[in-house]
Amino acid sequence: MKKNAIYSTIMLMVTLFMAVNTASANNNKKEIKEVVFNVSMHCQSCADKITKYMSFEKGVKEINADVKAQTVKLKYRADKTNEESLKAALKKIGYEATVGKGNGCTMKCNSSCETDHDHHHQHEHHHDH
Repeated sequence: MKKNAIYSTIMLMVTLFMAVNTASANNNKKEIKEVVFNVSMHCQSCADKITKYMSFEKGVKEINADVKAQTVKLKYRADKTNEESLKAALKKIGYEATVGKGNGCTMKCNSSCETDHDHHHQHEHHHDH
């Protein structure tokens, strides 16, 4: 009789331990991370395009494409995607991205930076401003 009680107690403890570990693992999987990419954008249409296409990327929860700051801030589920996948998704739609904050210009800029971007930007489309 004592053996059955001890066995039942041990089995209960093992079951509880496994349940706690599983719940803990599930919480880690749903972790929301944030990344800010420097992305060279010409205008609001560029930001809108990024917002539209990145909203379909697996795991992306929130997008903020800022033309003035030349940044794309993404919140995403770590179990669904990662920085490299998001960077590749941006490249797929024609935008080079580097991790960091600040001006998205990846060239050594001078006063003619705005016009230089037109020659170096890897867009598939052009805008009339």
